[in-house]
Amino acid sequence: MKTIRQTLILLTFALFFAANVTAAPLDERQRTVETVVADALAQLPAATAGDYDKIMGELAATGAEGVGILADMLVPASQGENAAVEYALNGVASFVTAAGREQLRPAVCEGLLAALARCKDDANRAFLVSQLQLCATADNAAALAAYIDDPYLGDPVLRALISIPDSEATLLSLARRSDLSDAQRAALAYAFGEKRTAAAEPILLGWIDGADDATRAALYPALASCGTAASAKALEAAARAVDYGCDETAATDSYLRLLDRMVDEGAARDAVKAAKRLLKCERANVRGAALEVIVRAEGTRAMPYVLAALEKGDIQYRNAALRYIGDKADDAVYAAIAADRKRLSDEAWADVIEWFGVRHAASQTGAVTEAVGSSNDAVALAGIRAAGRLGGDEALAALIAALGGPHSDAAAQTLLAFNGRIDEGVVKALDGRGTMQVQALNLAAARRIDAVADKVFALLDAPDAAVSEAAYRALASIAAPADVDRLSRLLDTADAAHAGQLSAALSHAVRTLAPEKQYETVYARMSASPRPERYYPTLAQTGTQQAIDCLVENFAGSRRAEAFDALLRVEAPQIAGVLYTIAAGNPDLADRALTRYTACVAALDATPVRKYQLYRQALELNPSPKIAVGILRKLEGIREFPALVLAGRYLDNEATARAAAAAVKTIAAKSARPLGGDTVRALLEKSRDIYREWAKSDADAGYAVDELTLML
Repeated sequence: MKTIRQTLILLTFALFFAANVTAAPLDERQRTVETVVADALAQLPAATAGDYDKIMGELAATGAEGVGILADMLVPASQGENAAVEYALNGVASFVTAAGREQLRPAVCEGLLAALARCKDDANRAFLVSQLQLCATADNAAALAAYIDDPYLGDPVLRALISIPDSEATLLSLARRSDLSDAQRAALAYAFGEKRTAAAEPILLGWIDGADDATRAALYPALASCGTAASAKALEAAARAVDYGCDETAATDSYLRLLDRMVDEGAARDAVKAAKRLLKCERANVRGAALEVIVRAEGTRAMPYVLAALEKGDIQYRNAALRYIGDKADDAVYAAIAADRKRLSDEAWADVIEWFGVRHAASQTGAVTEAVGSSNDAVALAGIRAAGRLGGDEALAALIAALGGPHSDAAAQTLLAFNGRIDEGVVKALDGRGTMQVQALNLAAARRIDAVADKVFALLDAPDAAVSEAAYRALASIAAPADVDRLSRLLDTADAAHAGQLSAALSHAVRTLAPEKQYETVYARMSASPRPERYYPTLAQTGTQQAIDCLVENFAGSRRAEAFDALLRVEAPQIAGVLYTIAAGNPDLADRALTRYTACVAALDATPVRKYQLYRQALELNPSPKIAVGILRKLEGIREFPALVLAGRYLDNEATARAAAAAVKTIAAKSARPLGGDTVRALLEKSRDIYREWAKSDADAGYAVDELTLML
């Protein structure tokens, strides 16, 4: 009896142990593979990158079984959605490719391959292949290659094999099959080209005879990418057969690419020999590519060919020659090209001069400056541009001289970007005549060369009207505090045509002083002037309270218009109140005052509620619809209930309704505190009605209708 009881106990333990092994939990949370997969799908997409990595790690840890369960959930498109499952599979396939996760990769690939074998839906099979393309290794290449003859999977499988590192052996094994179709040969050729598989060269060469154009269109580029000098003969024959033109097989391009590669791969001599034959080709692009091969292989020893291209080539060919020799160029190369000047056309010489500038060939400054004075327009303009790039005293002198010539505008533009300071040159140019002086004055203004101030003042009375006007224009850029007295004298007696320019010059002259010092300097001269209103703009620039008070006082006097114009220029927080007072008491000036007032309020460092109050008091003046619309647009930024109610008052006015509706919508939508209640609802409904009418002529307004409906 005891023996029977012991036997039963042992049997019970054995059964219990077996059951627990069969349903062994996968992880520390006691979950089965099915549960891990279900949990992962429920948690995707993850909230954070950390959560995502955790979920993917758990899925990857399920190995082939978990991946197989996921993949078996894929259904044909007609039977349901696969987005969640595809997202999870793609995540796992990508996850295991990261460094440090190599141990997870084989099992995931095993699961995908097994699922691929079970899957019957073509679209889902292609998806599984695309995931293998992400994570498969060379160990999986043969298993994937088994599908190469599948009419649906052949192309995606080949793409996957191209992406898999070290899959060349598998691809070569496929290429040695005797039953390959033309399409398969073309696809494999593409693969060998992409992977630069040198061992495939004999196979690819063997496929050329008898191949159709579609197959050759894959073979030739592949040989260009992975072939050696052994392929040159075949590609040269193919290129010659199409007269080195462009055709669907890309024979010429492939041949040229192969020659270029040969330079880097130990066959430079053969490449140069072949390239020299191509220099006789009538096609400029072919000659250019051949010349590049020669220059890359021989460096400066190729100079005779470069010079020949400059002497006899068209613009495309000679510029290609300059571009190719550029990387090898030194002073000896520059000198050799410059010495060939007499054999070059003006057009070719212009290209060379331009190239000297681009290359910053300082040793050829003499040639460049000589070109600046050329009677040939193309050469002269190239010289001007090159001189600007080279910089230096010699180049500066040439450009300054050109300011008085037929290309003065080009010289002036170049001097604006000159490589170095131009002050001394501009000073000399101011002693010139006519056009040279005008250009020099413009340059002095643009570069703010205050050292020429005395000469600029002297030229205000130049007999040449163009020079005099240029001098007046320049003053506003070069005047300094030391010039205040003479500017004041000129301002007091200037005609109306120049008063504005002199006023701007005075403002520029004092701009570096402290605001209080500016006011003191300007007020003293204004007080003694017979034309004090001409000082108002400079007074406004100071932004001081004293200046504002002075302008307000004059606004009340006989110079109302000038003082008001100056008050509109003041940049100071307190000016908003002044402008409001003017708007309230002067209906004829209200619109201009409130326009500036609105901008000042927007720039104030004040709370939203305070800005609301300031906007409201402006609207209470009943400005024109145009001004009201501008204020309503600013009101959109005040996300408070009172601002919404204020905007709502303008919904019934056709001229302001759209701006008011936009303000109501924006304030309600973006308020930090939710706005509700009957008042808000009523305003939102009215705004929606306005947008509905608006949408009849503007489709974008329809989006606002939807937004308001959602808010309601």
